[in-house]
Amino acid sequence: MELVTVRLEIPDGTNIILGQSHFIKTVEDIYETIVNTVPQMKFGVAFNEASGACLVRFDGNDETLKEAAVKNALAIGAGVAILSCGDDDAAPAPAVIAEPVSAPVAARVEPFVLPSDQLIAVAESAGLQWVNSDAEKIRAVQEAMAREPKPVHVPRERKPMVVVDEGPLVLVETRKDLSQITLPFDSAR
Repeated sequence: MELVTVRLEIPDGTNIILGQSHFIKTVEDIYETIVNTVPQMKFGVAFNEASGACLVRFDGNDETLKEAAVKNALAIGAGVAILSCGDDDAAPAPAVIAEPVSAPVAARVEPFVLPSDQLIAVAESAGLQWVNSDAEKIRAVQEAMAREPKPVHVPRERKPMVVVDEGPLVLVETRKDLSQITLPFDSAR
């Protein structure tokens, strides 16, 4: 794994929160959270998509902070959400249109080949017998499973709603003097 240090450009008087997310609605969720909790706060949010076109999604209510968030998101280039927060005096600036970021190419990993000859020898030297699955039979079963029709999704049927009685409440007396009542097990007395 290669770690790279990236210097973020944070506008004066701005706090920045850097977090990781894997959900493309992160920008809208953060926007709604801020607007509904601190409506007067000026902010910009940017989020790097980690798949597909790898776009940078951004939003906010201050152009300078939106531009700073996008610029920092592009500099980082990883699937992160950046939240730039500032004061009410942030000066507006022209909006920046984000460009797609190319996805990193994963290194090809060669498959591991099990040294079965050596393992068989170890098992036999210990008085054991090596048992191995037949690759041809495994392939045949996997092909048969692939030919099976996909199960039909049957949605769950909801129980009918219980109708609540809207009539008057009835008081039921639950406290009785048991000394005046003959119970079945009292008949032996």
